Amino acid sequence: GVQLSTGYFLNLNKDTIMDLRFNPDYGDVDIYVEGNLIQTIQRDIDYLKHYKYDCNEQLASKLSALISEQELCKISGKKCRNEKDIRKITDKLYSNQNYNGGWGWWKSSSSSAEMTTYILKTLVKLESNAILAKSISMAQSYLISLLDKSDYAMQLRILDVLTYDNNNLAIGLLK
Repeated sequence: GVQLSTGYFLNLNKDTIMDLRFNPDYGDVDIYVEGNLIQTIQRDIDYLKHYKYDCNEQLASKLSALISEQELCKISGKKCRNEKDIRKITDKLYSNQNYNGGWGWWKSSSSSAEMTTYILKTLVKLESNAILAKSISMAQSYLISLLDKSDYAMQLRILDVLTYDNNNLAIGLLK
């Protein structure tokens, strides 16, 4: 089954009265009222970190949440202790990367441009090391090989992600 979550962010100024009605066919409703945006972001990060599925898309989403958590820790001056979780997820993503440099939805799935661009956007946010640099380079090569075989929308997505690690690959390809 698929779990569907929807939500609204509302800014409530001073005294606010709301009449909320929900469709009972959709099940339980959770309402959160928080004093600041950081609490909301942290709750959403915690949700992603504990999401139970481990397809490559979810691994990248969890990794993105952990990276965001590190940024929140820096902002709030707290010590962040999620390096072990980041390492665990990056190791899985490295292991799931196909020989051609791309990723599919699952470990043995065929590579897809969509999944590879999604994962690459997250990996380039990490501090580089030898394994990460090789993985990113392989993914970039895979995506470059797809440029003239892709429609315009995918070409733009590929060029966009190739600019993320500041190596100007996309700019060089456009010359």
